[in-house]
Amino acid sequence: MSLEGKLPEFDPRPQSKTTENPFDKVLITGSHGFIGRHLTKFLREKGYEVRTIDIENGGVSQDITSMLLNNEYYLECGHVIHLAAMAGVRESMLPGEAAKYLQTNVFGTFRIFNHFHHRRVIYASSSNAYDPWRNIYALTKRACESMALDFNKKDDNGHRIPGTQAHLALRFTNVYGPGCRRTMLVPKIINGDIEYLSKMHERNYVHVEDVCSAIHILMQDREMVGVLDIGTNDTVKLSEFKEKFNLDVPEKEAPMYECPHNNPDERDLKKLYDMGWEPKHTVVKYVEEELKKRNN
Repeated sequence: MSLEGKLPEFDPRPQSKTTENPFDKVLITGSHGFIGRHLTKFLREKGYEVRTIDIENGGVSQDITSMLLNNEYYLECGHVIHLAAMAGVRESMLPGEAAKYLQTNVFGTFRIFNHFHHRRVIYASSSNAYDPWRNIYALTKRACESMALDFNKKDDNGHRIPGTQAHLALRFTNVYGPGCRRTMLVPKIINGDIEYLSKMHERNYVHVEDVCSAIHILMQDREMVGVLDIGTNDTVKLSEFKEKFNLDVPEKEAPMYECPHNNPDERDLKKLYDMGWEPKHTVVKYVEEELKKRNN
């Protein structure tokens, strides 16, 4: 794998003169993914014009590692939300997968930062980034956060503004909800195909609809940059799932590549609450409701 290669020539600032507000337009990468599908629908219902990029977008090749991004259709969007990535902790540790994760998650994000350096990019990180040594997925997310430090804001003349950061990383905890990957714990419990639970493990959960509302609120404060945890006070010990839902499965020691705890920083939660955000879902109630649907 090579992360080298000359980027296409481009002028990041559209030349056309328009009276339209660029912040009425949103570009979402990974728009067909789990969070991307929900966010696209959510923002369109809010009245935004949403423009999308996804590798599965109607059979059209839209690979962020190679596609042309110097297109005014994309560049004129005031909001850029970068969700495109290879996901999955366990999957990233499979033989031969590391290069793919690095190419997509790191180089792909580098290209997004480079082409949209005239905008703040809100991009998906992960609570796994707290322990980047544990797995390849976590390493790629932490690498993107470090890389973002090099993309400083620029003034109207294209000059860098010293001491500022341009982009906002969102360290999601465990996101669940309709359309979640079947390999995740919550859908495994709902579908009845869970094989074991990790001992002494607890996880923080946030519903995908609450993620969408958090992103929407953060879009309004265009000066917020850096790294922000996106989670809730909804932390559950895995043994509680076993007791609550009578799961007849063994408990095993968690592999080293799994993060044992991923509670969000309380200061970050306070920032979101102070901005008017409040989660509407809890994971146990969600699982209860989904199990009722399956049993009726």
